Amino acid sequence: MSRARLEYLLFPLAILMSASLSQAQTGGTTRIEETDKSIAYTGTWYTNGSSLNSGGSAALTNARGATATVTFTGTGITWIGVLDPWAGIAIVYLDGTMNTVDTYGSSTLYQQPVFKVSGLANGPHTLTINVPHTRDPNGQGSWVWIDAFDIENGSGVTGGFTATAGRTEQNSPAVAYTGVWFTNTSAADSGGSAALATDAGSRATITFNGTAITWIGYRDQSSGIARVYVDGLLTATVDTYLSPSQAQTPVYTVNGLVSGTHTLTIEATDTHDANSNESWIWVDAFDVVGAGGQTGGGQTVPPSPAGVNPAAGNGTSQTFAFTFSDPSGWQSLAVADVLINNDLDGRQSCFIAFVPSGASSGTVFLTDDTGVTGGPASGMPLPGSGSVSNSQCTVNAAGSSVSGAAGTLTLTLDITFSASFAGNKVLYLAAQNQSSTNTGWQALGTWQVSGSVPTGPAVGGMSPARSNTLSQNYTFTFTDTNGAQDIAVADILINTALDGRHACYLAFVPSGSTGAALFLVDDAGDSAGPYQGMALPGSGAIANSQCSIAADGSSINVSGNTLTLALAITFAPGFAGNHILFLAARSNTLNSNWQAVGTVTVP
Repeated sequence: MSRARLEYLLFPLAILMSASLSQAQTGGTTRIEETDKSIAYTGTWYTNGSSLNSGGSAALTNARGATATVTFTGTGITWIGVLDPWAGIAIVYLDGTMNTVDTYGSSTLYQQPVFKVSGLANGPHTLTINVPHTRDPNGQGSWVWIDAFDIENGSGVTGGFTATAGRTEQNSPAVAYTGVWFTNTSAADSGGSAALATDAGSRATITFNGTAITWIGYRDQSSGIARVYVDGLLTATVDTYLSPSQAQTPVYTVNGLVSGTHTLTIEATDTHDANSNESWIWVDAFDVVGAGGQTGGGQTVPPSPAGVNPAAGNGTSQTFAFTFSDPSGWQSLAVADVLINNDLDGRQSCFIAFVPSGASSGTVFLTDDTGVTGGPASGMPLPGSGSVSNSQCTVNAAGSSVSGAAGTLTLTLDITFSASFAGNKVLYLAAQNQSSTNTGWQALGTWQVSGSVPTGPAVGGMSPARSNTLSQNYTFTFTDTNGAQDIAVADILINTALDGRHACYLAFVPSGSTGAALFLVDDAGDSAGPYQGMALPGSGAIANSQCSIAADGSSINVSGNTLTLALAITFAPGFAGNHILFLAARSNTLNSNWQAVGTVTVP
C-alpha cells in the first residue's frame, strides 16, 4: 500500500452480522445473539471474542451516532450487554419511545441485563440502541456493548437493509462485513471514505434490489485478488492490481439479473499477482441499476446543516433556531451538533449534541469543558425541565424545543452564556445520519457575547451578516474610542478559517473622511504583497482567484468614532462553500485582533 494511502487508515470497520440466524430458546424466552440477521447495525462496530460473552462474542462501539436495531415479535425484550468502568450511555428507542441507559459499572460484569421491557402487545416491535458517545461522570469511556437479546414469547424477524437504484456507499447498513476491515478516510474516495481488507476470508456483502450492480473501489500497486459471489455462487476471481493508482474506479459489474433482491459478496483472499506488492481489497461504493432509491435507512444524498436564526447578533442570552435537513426525512438524522466558540475547537466551548427520538422529542447533551465528545456530558430531555451547564453556557429546557417535519429538523435552544465567555464567537453546525454519513462542520452564524467595551480600535459589525449569493454589497463598520480618524488600517478576511491563503483578504487604509486606498492580497495570502490596489472613490476593480471588488458601489464614510466601509464584492465560483467574514482594525499603537462577524455560503 502506498504511503499516501496509509496515512488515512483509522480503525477496524464494523463486523456487522453473520450469514445465518443464531437463536436459542428456553421456555418462553428466545435468545438471539448479536450476530443475528434480525439486528441491523450502522456505524462502526467491533467484535469482542470471549468465552465470557453469550455465544462466545459481543459487539461494541463508541462511535457517536452508531446504531443497532433489532426487529422482533413477542411481548418483551431484554438487552444483554457488558457493564464496566469504560462503558458509557446509550439512548434506547422501543417503538419510538426514548429511554436513556447508563451502562457504566464499577467492575466488569458480562452477560448483564442492560435494558428490559415486558408486557408488550404480542406482535411486531422495533428496538434501536443509539450511541451518543457520552459517559457517566464516574466512567472512563463511552463504549456500548451488545451481547444478545432475550425475546419473550417470540423471536427475531430476519430483516436488514436493501439497496436499490443509485449509489450506495460502503458504510451503508445495506453492506454487511465479516472478518477484519479498516476504514480509509480521503476526499478521493466516494463519500469521503472506503473500506479495505487483506485477511483471507474477510467479506463484504451488499443486499440490493435491481437488475445490475457495479462494485466501485480503489486500485493501486498494493491491491490484491478478490473472489466475487452473486446470490451465493462464485462468479469471478478479480485481480484489482493497477498502476498507476486510481480511485473510484469500477472493479466488477454484474448485468442481466432478474429484477428482484440479490446479494453480491466480495471476499479477500490475501493473494496478489506477481506485479503487486500487497493484497489489499478496497470497497468504496456500489452502483445499483433498478427501480427506486435506497430503502431501510441508506442514504444517497447526505444531510446538511441548513441555517441559524438569528445568524448574528450580540448579548448574553439568546433563543437560537438551528435547522438541519436530510432528503430522506428528518428521521434519518442520528445526531445534530452545535459548537459555539472563537474557532473550531471543542475545548472551553458551548458544544451541544442533540439526539432526536421523535418529531418533537430528543435529548440534548452538553459536553464538559474539556470538549471531549466521549464525555462526561450532561443530558437533558426535550420536552422537559431544568437545564444543563458547563463553564461557557447553560441550555435551558424552558424555551427550548424540537420539531421534525418532512426533510427538516428544527432545534430551538434557549442559551445563556457565561460572563467569562465574553467575546466574538462562531456558530458551527454539523449533522450525521443513521448511515454514519457526516456533513462536517459548517460555519453558519456569529455571535458577540457581551463583555467589557474595548478601548481604542474595535470591530463594529457588518450587514448583511448572513448571505448566500455570488455578488453582494456589504457594509462594514469599525470604531475607535479615540475617534475614527485614529484607525490606520481596517482588515477584512473571508475564508473557511482564519487563513490568508487562498482567501478574499482586504486591507483598507483611510486617507480622509471620504477617501482611502483598498488593497487585495494575492492568492498566497502574504500581507506584504504582491497585491492589487484601488482608490476609493474611484473606478475599475481589483481581483484575485477568490473574489473581485468593484469601485462602483463601494464607498467610505468617517463620522465621529465610526468608520463605515461599503464594498461591492463578487465571489468566484471556485470559492464555493461556507465562509466566515473576519474583521480587524488597528491604530498606530492598538489592535482589535480578528473578530468573526458574519458568514456567507458561496453557491
